[in-house]
Amino acid sequence: MGVSVKDILENQGPGLTGEVIEALVKNGSSQAAARKRVERAQFDYTRLAGVRFAKNARFIYLEHQYGDKDFWNAVERAFEKAGTSYWHMVNALKARGGRCKASYFPIVASAPKARKSQLSPARILERLCDVNLLEVRKLTDDVEFVQFQPNIYHKISEERLLATHLAETVLLNAVITWAQKLGFGSYNQFKIRTAEDLPIVSGLAWDMSAPSYMRPLRQVVGGKLMPAFFVCDVNLNGPL
Repeated sequence: MGVSVKDILENQGPGLTGEVIEALVKNGSSQAAARKRVERAQFDYTRLAGVRFAKNARFIYLEHQYGDKDFWNAVERAFEKAGTSYWHMVNALKARGGRCKASYFPIVASAPKARKSQLSPARILERLCDVNLLEVRKLTDDVEFVQFQPNIYHKISEERLLATHLAETVLLNAVITWAQKLGFGSYNQFKIRTAEDLPIVSGLAWDMSAPSYMRPLRQVVGGKLMPAFFVCDVNLNGPL
């Protein structure tokens, strides 16, 4: 009968269904036959529930492989290959020390709040909490964190995170003063993330934004003067 789907997962580790199909083809199966074999072997493996990838691929693994470092590394590789929205979020959260205020998660996710056929920050958070990659933890009645759940991920202390957020707020206000003096943004219309509503431009959340009427950027549309936007994100933990 030759190599089985279970054999491939044992040898290669967890991965996308497309990768298993490729391995079966290399072992002599046709594309159509390999696809059928993966479908028929569904009781031999487990699918990462709720997370779908490009071209309707699924991430599959054997029960004993779940949860260790190799497993999560394989999940990240799958995100990089076929799950761009998840991949960008994972890298952005790593760069911010492995956790962020829940209210700032839409900025970290860098995904549109409501755009057809694209995942929103709320949906990304929901799905990755469901597979135990992320979790939401309450620090106080007013403050919640989003953070990596598996222990293999580095997480800065909650005290350092709050101190970093405070320093970033000071920096954002300094950038506003600088931008106001140079006329980069409309003087009284700067918003930063500490406001009740996050700054939103083109459906994306930012740390800071302001409409900009600088001559090279503004446009006249239908006889009406339309601004561009000055936006800024900050991260004092490390490079993105």
